[in-house]
Amino acid sequence: MAHMIAVTGGPCSGKTTLLGMLMEEFQEHGIRPLCTPEVATLMIRNAVPDIVRIRDERPELYRHIQRVFIQTQMLIEDRFQEIARRCEDAGERVVIVTDRGIPDCAAYMNGAGRDYVEALKYQDLNPDTARLRYSAVIHLVTAAYGAEAHYSNATNPARLEREVSVAQGVDDLTLAAWSGHPHVSIIDNAHSKDFAHKMRRAIQAVEHVLGIPLPLEIEKKFVVRMSETDVLRHILSGAQKSQIEQMYLKSPAGESIRIRKRVFESGYTLYYETRKRDMGPSKRQETERRITHDEYEGLQAFVDHYLQHLTTHKT
Repeated sequence: MAHMIAVTGGPCSGKTTLLGMLMEEFQEHGIRPLCTPEVATLMIRNAVPDIVRIRDERPELYRHIQRVFIQTQMLIEDRFQEIARRCEDAGERVVIVTDRGIPDCAAYMNGAGRDYVEALKYQDLNPDTARLRYSAVIHLVTAAYGAEAHYSNATNPARLEREVSVAQGVDDLTLAAWSGHPHVSIIDNAHSKDFAHKMRRAIQAVEHVLGIPLPLEIEKKFVVRMSETDVLRHILSGAQKSQIEQMYLKSPAGESIRIRKRVFESGYTLYYETRKRDMGPSKRQETERRITHDEYEGLQAFVDHYLQHLTTHKT
């Protein structure tokens, strides 16, 4: 399947601009970009412009509309994957970029997540399988955090968040909905010199996923002077747990190859093969691919016997 990258974030974060820039960037690298439309904006503009009133006065209809949003998003993504397969069969390299993703609906649903979970069941999904449909997630932080003077709804009349505080809350809920995905890049305003720099950071995050140029892992270590209680309360509150099992395979000198099984709370499991090659002090080239359960089982025959007792289990 083609890489499917979700571009998400709070309101007035630069999504529309980034999507346009990514289309040009991919073409320069000889990649065919397939960009899905934002379902919520499409529906609100053309079917339910009074969705705020519906939310407040007709909650059952509102829940149904949100289920339709999820169903439509899923159908569009599946059809785009069909096009991608045909293009790949013809020898093209393809990437699908989605304007938001299924988990974004959680930010606009009530019931402390219960309504969202119930809506997913109609599509035989759960929060894990919904977010893990996507290879990677690019979360653009709303201008309401760190660039308040630039926050407005002028670029999207369907935007419901008029106030800065409301936009901040939606940004927080949106990011929380993606918590647990192993590849989320948060592109904020605080570490961006200006809007152009923010877009450049986002493009580089996407290129890293696609291996453009060769992706490098640069390791940095920090001492966190905080009690375990405070870590649990302030850093890990709301985190999603997953269980990891990893093993190292026989590798050429200067290179390491590992396989990893990651089991999420719902029981959904992903398998990866990761290759790292030393490029200098604290810097390594890293490539990663998803593999099947059968590949994972088969590759265990190549576990390095000297490290076999070091099979690692992590939470």
